[in-house]
Amino acid sequence: MTAVLAWRILMHEKGRNILAVGGISVAILMIFLQLGFYASVPRAGMLIYDKLRFDILLTSSSYVHMGQSYLFPRRRVYQALDVPQVESATPFYEGEAYWLSRENRTLREIFVMGVDPGTDSFTVSDVERQGTHLRQSDTLLIDSASLPMYGPQVSDRTVELNGRAVTIAGRYSLGTGVIGLGAIVMSDLNFTRVFPDRPLATVSLGLLRLKPGSDPDRVAAQLRSILPADTRVFTRAGIAAHETDFWRHRTSTGLIVGSGVAVSVIVGIVI
Repeated sequence: MTAVLAWRILMHEKGRNILAVGGISVAILMIFLQLGFYASVPRAGMLIYDKLRFDILLTSSSYVHMGQSYLFPRRRVYQALDVPQVESATPFYEGEAYWLSRENRTLREIFVMGVDPGTDSFTVSDVERQGTHLRQSDTLLIDSASLPMYGPQVSDRTVELNGRAVTIAGRYSLGTGVIGLGAIVMSDLNFTRVFPDRPLATVSLGLLRLKPGSDPDRVAAQLRSILPADTRVFTRAGIAAHETDFWRHRTSTGLIVGSGVAVSVIVGIVI
């Protein structure tokens, strides 16, 4: 009897009920949409870190986020090898360069990552497969997610980086996340050619890999005790927490999206 009564109430004014159901559905959709945006902000900040091989990350003490990492001495990376549980230590270089398309003379900024081609720093198969290309002078790999403003992403195309002629040797698929509109990978030696004021003796990051069975938290504590104050030590969980906090609470993007979540919940309750 109760079900019959409820059904008759719903059918009494069909248009009004359809409008009410539609409004509630839109409110629920808006809430989940904003929650999706809110969850995607820190994931975008960790996009590249998730594709780098490391158990512990060394950064400058001034580190803010990946796109603003600052520099510290490379010898700190190798000092980490004094801890017996550290199996390998790899310097990592990054910076922003001016990309000039020769076809239309368009100048854009692009994010540049420099690695030793002899190391398997990335877990991206496209980068690993094309390691021999990176060993050649003045070559680079471009992320397929880079925007069309950088021109055709074709092999053997010559462009200029900070005024130096370089050649696209191939593409890789990773994504740029929050670091910019485009990204490239090149060898550490080519990196110093593009950034002549950035010697190999100063690095952006240090990628440490531990021996099997090692406790990252314990090793991180040991490293903090032996490394000078100019170096900061993160475990994978630590850098993830740092990036999440930064992008959600210290940037306009995170604050706006967080406010959007709050507003959508309030509007949903009202509806």
